[in-house]
Amino acid sequence: MDIIQVELTNTCTLKCQYCRRQTHPHRLNRDHLPLDVAWDVISHKHWFKLIDCAIYGDPIWYQHNYELLDRMIDKPTMDHYAISLAATGRGMDYWKCMIDRWDKLNQRGVDMYIVFGIDGGPDTSKIHRVNQDWDEITQALQLVAQTDITPVLQFIPFNHNEHDLDYMMLLAEKWGAEFLLRRSHRFVGDDPNKPSEELFDDYEKRSGPAV
Repeated sequence: MDIIQVELTNTCTLKCQYCRRQTHPHRLNRDHLPLDVAWDVISHKHWFKLIDCAIYGDPIWYQHNYELLDRMIDKPTMDHYAISLAATGRGMDYWKCMIDRWDKLNQRGVDMYIVFGIDGGPDTSKIHRVNQDWDEITQALQLVAQTDITPVLQFIPFNHNEHDLDYMMLLAEKWGAEFLLRRSHRFVGDDPNKPSEELFDDYEKRSGPAV
C-alpha cells in the first residue's frame, strides 16, 4: 500500500494557537510548491492514497489548485484523495470551482474525502481557529455533501468547546457528513485549554474511540 503525503503550500489565514505555524511565522505565507514539481511527484506512480495534510498551510490557498486538479482529472494517479482544511477567506465562488473539480475527480474513480476542521459552533470554533469564517466553511461543507464526495466534520475538543460535542455530531448528521472526534496531543501538563477525559470516555462508550 503506497501512501504519499504532500504539503502544497505554507500559506494560511488562520492563527491557531497550537499550530506549528506559530513557532515559525517568518518562514510562512510565502511558498507554494511549483506546479510542475507537485505534478511530477503526484504522477510519478499510481498511489493508493494521496493526503494533502495541511500542517503548515491550508490547501485552499495553494496558488496552482485549478491547474493541478485539472491535470489530476485528466490523469488520475491515486485511488483515494484526502484533503484536510480549515481556512476561509476565498469566497464561495472559489469553493464552487474547487468542489466542481473535486467532484469530477471523484467521478473519475478517485474516492474523495474532504476533512473540515470546525472546532465548535460560530462562537467557539473561532477561539482556536482564529480568523475562521464559520458561515463560509460550513456552507462549503454542505456544498460538498451535495456531491458524491465524502465530507468529514472534524472536531477537536478544548475546555472551551467540549460542551459543543453533541451539537457538532448533530450538525454532521444534518449536513450528511461523517463525524471525526480528534484528540489533540499538543496540550502540555496542566494546560487550561485541555478538555476533560470524561468527554472522551463518554464518546467512546457511544461511538468508539477518538482518533
